[in-house]
Amino acid sequence: MTDSELKIIKVYNNNWVKAEATVSGSTKAVYIPLGGIIGTPCTVATKYCKASTPVYRRYNNTTVYHTLAKDTAVKVIGTYQDTRTQICYTVSGQSYIGWVLNDTLCAHSSTGHSYTSKVTTAATCTTSGVRTYTCSCGASYTETIAALNHSYGAWTKLNDTQHQRVCSRDSSHVEKANHTWNSGTVTKAATCTEAGVKTYTCTACNATKTESITALNHSYGAWTKLNDTQHQRVCSRNSSHVEKANHTWNSGTVTKAATCTATGIRTYTCSVCNGTKTETIPVNSSNHVNTTNVTATPSTCTVKGYTAGVYCNDCKKYISGHAEQPLAAHTLTTVNQRAASCTAEGYTGDQYCTVCKQTISTGTTIGKTAHTLTTINHRDATYDAEGYTGDEYCTTCKQTITTGTAIPKLERPTDPTPSNPQPSGGCKWCGGQHGGVFGWLVRIIHNILAAIFGAKY
Repeated sequence: MTDSELKIIKVYNNNWVKAEATVSGSTKAVYIPLGGIIGTPCTVATKYCKASTPVYRRYNNTTVYHTLAKDTAVKVIGTYQDTRTQICYTVSGQSYIGWVLNDTLCAHSSTGHSYTSKVTTAATCTTSGVRTYTCSCGASYTETIAALNHSYGAWTKLNDTQHQRVCSRDSSHVEKANHTWNSGTVTKAATCTEAGVKTYTCTACNATKTESITALNHSYGAWTKLNDTQHQRVCSRNSSHVEKANHTWNSGTVTKAATCTATGIRTYTCSVCNGTKTETIPVNSSNHVNTTNVTATPSTCTVKGYTAGVYCNDCKKYISGHAEQPLAAHTLTTVNQRAASCTAEGYTGDQYCTVCKQTISTGTTIGKTAHTLTTINHRDATYDAEGYTGDEYCTTCKQTITTGTAIPKLERPTDPTPSNPQPSGGCKWCGGQHGGVFGWLVRIIHNILAAIFGAKY
């Protein structure tokens, strides 16, 4: 049995529903599992989900069986106590029966409504109104109608201080404000001696007011020199109005300074009309104006210098500085210097000035140095040959300074005992006499050999 109209009669243990259904033209009682799969999909939709809607397995519990998306089409089977509605719905190709809250379903989908509108609250000047849109299914929504604002007429004069205007929509709405006066227009000009009148007009309601313009008084022009004693000024409004007064001289300004060779000029100016007069300033012997700064000339070892100074080009003399300076010291260096050796005398050198190119002082002779001596050609005497004391040789000048002398042969011993006796003062190893620069070293070496291998002499 699919898509049949059901009448819920009773629910058993929250698991089964007893309902009446028309089958083959006759009404029969049927039992359907509550929330169970009923086989093929429901094919006729009667309601739509207003929003995401939970489906409950039983009419009186909160266990959610499925959650249907907004605008999901369902078929209403029946209701229970005006709180929940039993529906048939399809999920993944399978049809189910479950329970939803009554207010979660609508006869139209969200795009299927057909609304008519009506002003339910009229807007006024100061408050907004409401327009209500209603669908035949009972769905509705509202939108706000903006306040109309006032529709004021022209400003009219209320009194000397204020004007007003009235709203055409509601005459009880009256706005008042102070007059806004313009900058005014002179309706009677003032003169030097008589007051005038200025009229002001409200820019909103055209009301007027007046005020007095103070008499202008004289409008004198600038003071000008009249003669050597006085100056004058004329009223621009009436040229017959002329004022005269004596000059007011300032303390004067030097317009040409007196110098060491020329007189100057002092100019006095009237502080009112700027007229002038002059007087002569005598020559000022201490006022040098045409000067040249002369830099210092340094002294050398042959020419005296001068300090920096200031030279007046008018009176042709130095007015400061330019003091003579003493000669500078020579800039000395040593020349012709020569070191002494063992074959030639040396020289301390002359003191020579690199500036004036003169020899300032001469040097002295340095005596020869001593030879750097060493002994060469030394030879020890033996039983068979004479020895030689050696020559004194200079390692610097490569010359023999003194020659040595012969050393006699050694005498052979006459007493056979002990065997190979050592000659008096002779070497125990070789029997010779070891002299010269390195003789001591030879003796030490031979003594060590004699100690190790036995003395021969």
